[in-house]
Amino acid sequence: MEERHKSLEEKLVEWMKSQGYPLEMAVARAFQRKNFLIIRSEYYLDPDTHTARETDVVASVQEEVGDVFIRLSFVLECKTSLDKPWLLFSDEMGLADPARVAQRAASTTGASFLYSLATDHRVSELPLFQIDSPASYGFTQAFTSGQDRAYEAALSAAKAVAALTHHADLQEERTGEPYALVAFPVIVLRGGLFTARLCDGERLEVKAINEGTLLWRNPVVKNPHTIIKIVTEQHLDAYVEQICASAEPFFERVTKLIAKTGSRPRKRRHTGRAPRTRKAR
Repeated sequence: MEERHKSLEEKLVEWMKSQGYPLEMAVARAFQRKNFLIIRSEYYLDPDTHTARETDVVASVQEEVGDVFIRLSFVLECKTSLDKPWLLFSDEMGLADPARVAQRAASTTGASFLYSLATDHRVSELPLFQIDSPASYGFTQAFTSGQDRAYEAALSAAKAVAALTHHADLQEERTGEPYALVAFPVIVLRGGLFTARLCDGERLEVKAINEGTLLWRNPVVKNPHTIIKIVTEQHLDAYVEQICASAEPFFERVTKLIAKTGSRPRKRRHTGRAPRTRKAR
């Protein structure tokens, strides 16, 4: 039987699927359903090359407290890798509770809030600031010896976050209005995600997972760690729910902090270090 010729529309659908566009649409819709502000194909200035680059989706939720504008932004890189799963290399590593809060990408004002709230367990215990156990120190795309798409995605998300926080500082300087931005680099993967670690001496354990946390020692966001969340497409809705469960309590704690301090915490040099009351590992 002669094969039916595909229409142009069918060919376009196949091409779009091969390029990953449907995943970007699905990610944007998942956040839209929860009333996040969505920006697709946002451009940012690469801090190294000073050229304009594009990120897939930026989802934000925000509040104004007095004269302070507070925003949580999630920079989402969407990647499809059906035949080449991603591997996260894990170890018995982690961060102390204050460091899980303080070592997040943020504008100068945002960082001052995080530093002041880092020892507040009601903040550090929020799902938004949790780190998957075991956390990962490295990652790669399996079954390839050439271009590493996983590394490219992580670097792109981290640079976009760094650019957003820098832009927030410039906006605050220009307007004189406090702008507290906290930005989270996230990779959404359509494909297999696995963790690999040594167990019982030399036994190598590989396990399928739905989400993971990369504690990357690449200081793109000017912190000791660049903390990147990686979630599979199947786990995306659950991750969005975690964010929603964290956003309102976080805003409440910031509001109380502003009320207590009169306006906002004293600005400090943005090092990303946690308060000395508990040492970050």
